[in-house]
Amino acid sequence: MAQSVPPGDIQTQPGTKIVFNAPYDDKHTYHIKIINAGGRRIGWAIKTTNMKRLGVDPPSGVLDPKENVLMAVSCDAFNYGQEDTNNDRITIEWTNTPDGAAKTFRREWFQGDGMNASFPYYFERHKRAILRDELYIWSEKEIPYWVHPALDHTFIKVATARISRETCFIFRQQWNRRRALFVYLPGRNYETQLGKGREIPHKIYVSVCEKSIRKAMRETLRAFGVNYEHNRHDRDNYIEIKKNNINSNFLGYFEKELITTTLTYGIGYDYRSIMHFAPDEYSKRNRKVINAHQHLFESSMGTSQYLTFSDAKLVNKKYCSFQFGRRLYCFTLGYQHPRIPGICKCLPFLTGNHCDSVIHDVNHCSQERTILVRKRLQQNTLKVGGRCFFNLRTSLGKKILLKLKFINIRQQRGMQCSEDNSIEIKLNSDLSISGILFCPNREELSVISSTNMITLVTYFQPSNILLNITYVKYRSTSNHSLINFYERQKRGILVNRNFLWTEKEIPYYVHPRIDHNYVKVALARISAETCLIFLLQRNIRDSLFVFLPGRFYETNLGKRREIPHKIFMPNCRIDIGKVTREVLRALGLDYEHNRSDRDLYVRVFFSNIKSGFTKYFDMEHASITITYGCTYDFRSIMHFSNDEYARRFRKTIRPRDPSMESSMGRSQYPTFYDMKLINKKYCSFPMIQHPHCLFNGYQHPRTPHVCKCLPFLSGNQCGTLIHNPQHCNPGNFYFAGRMERQSILRVGGKCVYFLRSSPGRKIKLKLEFHTPSHRRYSECNERNSVEVKTSHDLAVSGFLFCPNGKRVEFISPYNAITIVSYFGQPVNFILNITYIHF
Repeated sequence: MAQSVPPGDIQTQPGTKIVFNAPYDDKHTYHIKIINAGGRRIGWAIKTTNMKRLGVDPPSGVLDPKENVLMAVSCDAFNYGQEDTNNDRITIEWTNTPDGAAKTFRREWFQGDGMNASFPYYFERHKRAILRDELYIWSEKEIPYWVHPALDHTFIKVATARISRETCFIFRQQWNRRRALFVYLPGRNYETQLGKGREIPHKIYVSVCEKSIRKAMRETLRAFGVNYEHNRHDRDNYIEIKKNNINSNFLGYFEKELITTTLTYGIGYDYRSIMHFAPDEYSKRNRKVINAHQHLFESSMGTSQYLTFSDAKLVNKKYCSFQFGRRLYCFTLGYQHPRIPGICKCLPFLTGNHCDSVIHDVNHCSQERTILVRKRLQQNTLKVGGRCFFNLRTSLGKKILLKLKFINIRQQRGMQCSEDNSIEIKLNSDLSISGILFCPNREELSVISSTNMITLVTYFQPSNILLNITYVKYRSTSNHSLINFYERQKRGILVNRNFLWTEKEIPYYVHPRIDHNYVKVALARISAETCLIFLLQRNIRDSLFVFLPGRFYETNLGKRREIPHKIFMPNCRIDIGKVTREVLRALGLDYEHNRSDRDLYVRVFFSNIKSGFTKYFDMEHASITITYGCTYDFRSIMHFSNDEYARRFRKTIRPRDPSMESSMGRSQYPTFYDMKLINKKYCSFPMIQHPHCLFNGYQHPRTPHVCKCLPFLSGNQCGTLIHNPQHCNPGNFYFAGRMERQSILRVGGKCVYFLRSSPGRKIKLKLEFHTPSHRRYSECNERNSVEVKTSHDLAVSGFLFCPNGKRVEFISPYNAITIVSYFGQPVNFILNITYIHF
């Protein structure tokens, strides 16, 4: 029933029609404010008579609880001779149920008790077509802005200057709010409306608790009509949105835009776009909201401090395009310069009027810019101390497996990766899309290209930085690429909590046919390095792990539905190392040779594997596994030997480094990295503060306020080298120069020696024990050998060399060799070494 009411505040129920009489003067403009004071969303619509020309803006919409809308009503003069002025009315109809939906509303907006959750953003989606719809585009190129006195205007000034540098916009700060187009106001979060709205000046809210130049730039671009990158219509190809983890007040910032209302100018998805949220932005309790399909990009999302090439191109294409006589041709995805229309705006590593020349500092960069990748594993050392450009290519249809490592720069672990101190790795053929940043605060990085090329771009200040790269053509065979989903899910155990054990005390049962002493020793070796405790049970029903007789050492990866968890092992000729290996696999640690980057280190011959056991050689997927930065370890207790599960004693695994072949699958004790993986997942105490750990140390599993260090390091931060005891030489360091040198090392205890040469050089080393024949060993193990480490990563195991009467000679891959001895009882062993730089 319609009701005519005077001006003022009124309250109504759903289904009510409210009639306002129009004013009688010639021309008038007035406002009607509708407030939703209830607890549901409501829909409202305006109806007017035809007797008088009335304009209402907006004519219809929806309101969330406590939300309001202000309508502007404009009235023209009466028609000549009009007498029935009472017919000139404004009727407001509103509803909150689908049955009461007027024709003005679309029925699909309503669902049951309320309206579809996507509807409140219908108009917002329409606004996301800003780059296509001129109504939401600003016509001004000079933007006067005003900053609220409660905010620091200096970082707003930096943010606008960075936008101005890449576009045709000019920002001018005003001291009078009325003269501004943009006003920066204090708020709880960084937020603004998408594109030009009806309200001028345009409000941009800035958090009073966080001074972020990046977020100020992001919201300024959003005011210009650039939507968030993670809201693109094609985002499902690149990321996954966890809507259950989003704070309910900010769901609108994660709504996917419509393909029919957007314009991207053919620009691809950019993880490092300044318009991209961080993985945990607007989340509940710091949970992850955005998962990148390419997990390497997650650390870059929401960290950019500058506009990417794609960001600037999107703005310039809409705002800064100039039409003039001749047509401008720009190569390699360049476009018309926003400030100098006669030339092209190029990618940072290109130059020239048409973007046809590559910037390459010949004084600080290696001369070879194009590198061909073949089937054979190759290594190269590149000079990257300036603005450099390198392109790795292989055959069409193939991919590239690449490993990178800085070799002569001090690792700065506390440094934040940025565009000024990193190498950018572009894995896509579209060079305009931002790549992964790799800077000296990381040990090393392994990547697989998405096409047949990888591009490396550096932006360092002139210096003598060297980068070691190892590369090979990536073979994606059916044996490890067509893995069923269940197996993939299992291999994500170290990421997925569903496959991890919550218990720190693990009761176990041993079948009577198995000697429980072997199992007890294996479990004691794990317990000594972790926070886990294993308790022997007499009743199988009281246990979580059961050790049963079987032909092979095998078990399922991680926790499963069946409890107790079964671990099979032979009941004769028991190998304690393999028992330890299968227990760690039950805890969720997969075999080392199944790592996603294994092709850089080993070759697997599937034709030589016994049928039924190829599943133990399937490569895991990097997107669902986590290694905590641990490098591939040939001597990991999780590594198979070269002939394990082989047909007729053939080789199933061959290392690319022949010196490591005799050490694979022979370990009787977990390595440092084996225990680091378990402790990082099971024995971390984030609520207990501990110092920053050096040299790959980590929080101690039993004394959480200190660091767990490598065997030859000590101190709360692993920053102190343990002095050699009396059965070792007093000095630890030796330098390899141009002249060949000889040294005699006493290695009768727990000793450590470091050989170094100049950066960019290698070391040629000869090793020979000076021992009588009756003290020689037939088999090398951790208790009767010296360990020779040839990697810069001191936590990675080296090959074992014991007093067996043989001599070893080799050339190191880098400028460093470390020799560590672990003889159980002090003995008078002498090691002769001859070394020279190479």
